[in-house]
Amino acid sequence: MSPNCVGKIAWMVPEPAVMVLLAVAAMAANRRRR
Repeated sequence: MSPNCVGKIAWMVPEPAVMVLLAVAAMAANRRRR
């Protein structure tokens, strides 16, 4: 994902929602690595 895309999503979605999405993405990445 490009920084611009992430920035647009961050502007459209409230900060708490963004943090939750990042947490979910991190968990998914950890599962994929294992």
